[in-house]
Amino acid sequence: MLSSLSAHRVTPPTLHRRARGLLFVASLLMTPLLIHLARSASSCAYAQAPNAWEVIVNSADVYAGPSKAYSVRGRAYLGQKLQVVGSSPRQDWLQVITPDGKKGWVLAESLRNLRRDVNQDPGRFRRQTEYQYDAQGRRITPTGQAVGSGQGFGRGPAQPTPQGQPAPQMQPNPQMQPAQGVAMGLPPQGMSAGRRALAIRVIPAGLSLTSRRFTSDVKLLSPLAQIESESLLYQYGLEVGYEVNQNLSIQLKGSDARGAKVTLPAHPERPEFVPASQVSTSMTVAGLSVQGGVPVGKLWVGGGLGAQYMLHAFKELVFALPDLTGFTPLQSHSYLSATAGASVKLNLNTFDMAINGGVLLPLSMSADPYELGPWEGLGYYGDLSLGLMFTDQLGAGLYLSAQYMGVDISATGAYSDRTYIYNDQAQNTGSPETYNRASSSDVSVNGGLYLQIKL
Repeated sequence: MLSSLSAHRVTPPTLHRRARGLLFVASLLMTPLLIHLARSASSCAYAQAPNAWEVIVNSADVYAGPSKAYSVRGRAYLGQKLQVVGSSPRQDWLQVITPDGKKGWVLAESLRNLRRDVNQDPGRFRRQTEYQYDAQGRRITPTGQAVGSGQGFGRGPAQPTPQGQPAPQMQPNPQMQPAQGVAMGLPPQGMSAGRRALAIRVIPAGLSLTSRRFTSDVKLLSPLAQIESESLLYQYGLEVGYEVNQNLSIQLKGSDARGAKVTLPAHPERPEFVPASQVSTSMTVAGLSVQGGVPVGKLWVGGGLGAQYMLHAFKELVFALPDLTGFTPLQSHSYLSATAGASVKLNLNTFDMAINGGVLLPLSMSADPYELGPWEGLGYYGDLSLGLMFTDQLGAGLYLSAQYMGVDISATGAYSDRTYIYNDQAQNTGSPETYNRASSSDVSVNGGLYLQIKL
């Protein structure tokens, strides 16, 4: 038994190397975000194009044609600059070119005209839209007053128009007018275009297969030598995701699984003190993560850092002998861990897919009712979700996730087999059986249905 434990034990140098590797992986995951920032800096000149328009919604889909019936070619995000090259007959859709060269159609109410012509030539926009000219070629106001050669009113003396010649009506340049429904510099009322930034997922029905394995080097026939448990639980949960922009998102999730009991066998040497029993169990997980990445075609590739809390709980047993109250080979374990991982997302109009995976570095661990002793640990996680949007706001999908947390205990703690303090006459004359080294693992595999609302 001892040799078996030694083969699986994580030594301190090994754990330190894993921790350094974790930080190295995290830095690699942030590299795509830095690359995107550099790319954005190099594309500043694009925003100075005369036909540049700015996205005024959190995100807007770029379609292959002027209708939502067409396929989605890409996505534009709040503050991004697009070049407008055309419009639909009703001017409710604009044909655009994105900074990465993609050509498609965006709802007009998702954009506003930056009026770059005004910045590059302040007089040009006014000359084409506000001024008119008389028969002699002089610029005049709508009231018929002559205007000087400057860029604004009040330059030069005002001259009346010739007698009997009415001032012509001003005809604005149609090429300089904003598309219908698009205010110059102001978002329209009732704005509903684009991708929803806030996504709420409710898990009403799911299953969670949880297991615990604990082994130690105790010398007697104690349950602490090796004990395993496995249970199938009902799971429910909630996830909230917020897409700050195309490169940054925040996700908060929580789930709880319960509804089953684990059979705890009788003590192999003291069944009269610790008989077979049923123990209630549950698994609770809560996490917060921040993800950064870049769009690559129809994919979104990036990484994230965060924190996670996990509690694998077992109900405390109560025995007739007072000194045994609280003893159980299956204790409640809770972990607070830092997370680092990679993420790949795919969006095909109404279909979404996301794959996440990474490592869990436990910062603290607690066992109830007795502490295990000095420990070291490492864990892993992964999840896959497939979703279908029925409307712009409502959808549903399937999810599959798994996580593993393993710890190695290197010295005796307060956790011990207290049944050995009693002799055959139930007299307190002995001492508890303890271990020198042990290992413990908590595993969960989850799957089920989720409902999604986008706001």
